[in-house]
Amino acid sequence: MPEQVVQNVDRLNQKFLDRSVANIACNSRCQAGHGREGTSQHDQ
Repeated sequence: MPEQVVQNVDRLNQKFLDRSVANIACNSRCQAGHGREGTSQHDQ
């Protein structure tokens, strides 16, 4: 039973890591897109 718990925790950690990496990549692309906007395109 403890081995199964360890495997489940490892699998969940990998899923969270994959999701975090995907979010970082998306955020980088989104921020780069904002950098190309002119001042008239920014909402305050």
